[in-house]
Amino acid sequence: MREILTKHTGKTPLDLPKPIERKSFGTIEMTESINLFDSLNQLSEPITSVFPKTMEEVGQDYGFILYETMVSGPRPQQQLNIRGLHDRALVFLDNQFLGTYERWEDKKSLTIEIPKEGAILSILVENMGRMIIRLTPDSERK
Repeated sequence: MREILTKHTGKTPLDLPKPIERKSFGTIEMTESINLFDSLNQLSEPITSVFPKTMEEVGQDYGFILYETMVSGPRPQQQLNIRGLHDRALVFLDNQFLGTYERWEDKKSLTIEIPKEGAILSILVENMGRMIIRLTPDSERK
Protein backbone atom coordinates (compact mmCIF):
# COMPACT_ATOMS: atom_id res chain seq x y z
CA MET A 1 0.00 0.00 0.00
CA ARG A 2 2.87 2.34 0.85
CA GLU A 3 4.45 1.68 -2.56
CA ILE A 4 1.20 2.42 -4.37
CA LEU A 5 0.69 5.69 -2.45
CA THR A 6 4.29 6.74 -3.14
CA LYS A 7 3.89 5.94 -6.84
CA HIS A 8 0.71 8.01 -7.19
CA THR A 9 1.55 10.91 -4.87
CA GLY A 10 5.30 11.19 -5.46
CA LYS A 11 5.79 11.69 -1.72
CA THR A 12 8.28 9.73 0.36
CA PRO A 13 6.48 7.57 2.91
CA LEU A 14 6.89 8.34 6.59
CA ASP A 15 8.81 5.94 8.80
CA LEU A 16 6.61 3.30 10.38
CA PRO A 17 6.53 3.09 14.17
CA LYS A 18 8.30 0.15 15.79
CA PRO A 19 6.06 -2.88 16.24
CA ILE A 20 4.47 -3.20 19.66
CA GLU A 21 6.14 -5.86 21.75
CA ARG A 22 3.93 -8.89 22.20
CA LYS A 23 3.55 -10.64 25.52
CA SER A 24 2.20 -14.03 26.40
CA PHE A 25 -0.31 -14.16 29.22
CA GLY A 26 -0.68 -17.92 29.15
CA THR A 27 -3.84 -19.91 28.61
CA ILE A 28 -7.14 -18.52 29.80
CA GLU A 29 -9.89 -21.05 30.37
CA MET A 30 -13.47 -19.85 29.91
CA THR A 31 -15.54 -21.50 32.63
CA GLU A 32 -18.87 -19.67 32.48
CA SER A 33 -21.30 -18.35 29.90
CA ILE A 34 -24.74 -16.78 29.72
CA ASN A 35 -27.48 -16.95 27.13
CA LEU A 36 -28.05 -13.73 25.19
CA PHE A 37 -31.77 -13.72 25.90
CA ASP A 38 -31.14 -14.17 29.64
CA SER A 39 -28.82 -11.15 29.77
CA LEU A 40 -30.73 -8.53 27.74
CA ASN A 41 -31.67 -6.46 30.82
CA GLN A 42 -27.99 -6.11 31.75
CA LEU A 43 -26.93 -5.22 28.20
CA SER A 44 -29.44 -2.58 27.19
CA GLU A 45 -32.74 -0.83 27.72
CA PRO A 46 -35.68 -1.73 25.48
CA ILE A 47 -37.18 0.74 23.02
CA THR A 48 -40.82 0.21 22.11
CA SER A 49 -42.08 1.12 18.66
CA VAL A 50 -44.93 0.04 16.39
CA PHE A 51 -42.44 -0.34 13.51
CA PRO A 52 -38.76 -1.34 13.38
CA LYS A 53 -36.38 1.59 13.77
CA THR A 54 -32.95 1.73 12.18
CA MET A 55 -29.80 1.84 14.26
CA GLU A 56 -29.40 5.49 13.32
CA GLU A 57 -32.91 6.29 14.56
CA VAL A 58 -32.11 4.88 18.00
CA GLY A 59 -28.68 6.56 18.15
CA GLN A 60 -26.62 3.41 17.73
CA ASP A 61 -23.75 3.64 15.25
CA TYR A 62 -22.34 0.11 15.61
CA GLY A 63 -22.83 -3.23 17.30
CA PHE A 64 -26.01 -5.27 17.47
CA ILE A 65 -29.70 -4.48 17.72
CA LEU A 66 -32.39 -6.99 18.65
CA TYR A 67 -35.83 -6.64 17.12
CA GLU A 68 -38.60 -8.61 18.82
CA THR A 69 -42.32 -9.01 18.29
CA MET A 70 -45.03 -11.37 19.44
CA VAL A 71 -46.59 -13.17 16.47
CA SER A 72 -50.14 -14.41 17.08
CA GLY A 73 -50.98 -17.98 16.19
CA PRO A 74 -51.73 -20.39 14.93
CA ARG A 75 -50.06 -19.80 11.58
CA PRO A 76 -49.15 -22.63 9.21
CA GLN A 77 -45.66 -23.02 7.81
CA GLN A 78 -44.74 -19.99 5.76
CA GLN A 79 -41.72 -18.13 4.50
CA LEU A 80 -40.18 -15.36 6.58
CA ASN A 81 -38.71 -12.78 4.23
CA ILE A 82 -36.61 -9.86 5.42
CA ARG A 83 -36.41 -6.96 2.99
CA GLY A 84 -34.01 -4.04 3.06
CA LEU A 85 -31.39 -5.81 5.18
CA HIS A 86 -27.99 -4.11 4.85
CA ASP A 87 -26.22 -6.22 7.46
CA ARG A 88 -26.40 -9.74 8.93
CA ALA A 89 -29.48 -10.99 10.78
CA LEU A 90 -29.81 -14.00 13.06
CA VAL A 91 -33.40 -15.19 13.38
CA PHE A 92 -34.88 -16.83 16.48
CA LEU A 93 -38.37 -18.10 17.28
CA ASP A 94 -39.04 -18.42 21.02
CA ASN A 95 -35.26 -18.10 21.55
CA GLN A 96 -34.52 -21.05 19.25
CA PHE A 97 -32.10 -20.25 16.42
CA LEU A 98 -33.66 -20.67 12.96
CA GLY A 99 -31.05 -19.30 10.58
CA THR A 100 -29.08 -16.36 9.25
CA TYR A 101 -29.72 -13.77 6.55
CA GLU A 102 -26.77 -12.04 4.89
CA ARG A 103 -26.99 -8.71 3.07
CA TRP A 104 -25.36 -10.16 -0.04
CA GLU A 105 -27.92 -12.96 -0.39
CA ASP A 106 -30.58 -11.89 -2.87
CA LYS A 107 -33.56 -14.01 -1.96
CA LYS A 108 -33.14 -16.14 1.13
CA SER A 109 -36.11 -17.06 3.23
CA LEU A 110 -36.68 -19.23 6.28
CA THR A 111 -39.72 -21.35 6.95
CA ILE A 112 -41.48 -20.69 10.25
CA GLU A 113 -44.61 -22.08 11.87
CA ILE A 114 -46.38 -20.28 14.72
CA PRO A 115 -48.18 -22.42 17.32
CA LYS A 116 -51.72 -21.55 18.47
CA GLU A 117 -50.39 -19.75 21.59
CA GLY A 118 -48.19 -17.53 19.42
CA ALA A 119 -44.42 -17.09 19.51
CA ILE A 120 -41.79 -14.42 19.99
CA LEU A 121 -39.93 -13.65 16.77
CA SER A 122 -36.48 -12.19 17.46
CA ILE A 123 -34.14 -10.84 14.80
CA LEU A 124 -30.62 -9.96 15.97
CA VAL A 125 -29.01 -7.59 13.46
CA GLU A 126 -25.25 -7.14 13.37
CA ASN A 127 -24.02 -3.82 12.00
CA MET A 128 -21.46 -4.69 9.33
CA GLY A 129 -20.41 -1.13 8.52
CA ARG A 130 -21.91 1.50 6.31
CA MET A 131 -22.53 0.83 2.65
CA ILE A 132 -21.83 3.70 0.30
CA ILE A 133 -23.66 3.51 -2.99
CA ARG A 134 -22.61 5.84 -5.77
CA LEU A 135 -24.91 6.14 -8.73
CA THR A 136 -23.03 6.85 -11.92
CA PRO A 137 -24.74 8.47 -14.91
CA ASP A 138 -24.88 6.25 -18.00
CA SER A 139 -22.48 8.62 -19.78
CA GLU A 140 -19.72 7.81 -17.23
CA ARG A 141 -20.12 4.03 -17.29
CA LYS A 142 -17.62 2.00 -19.27
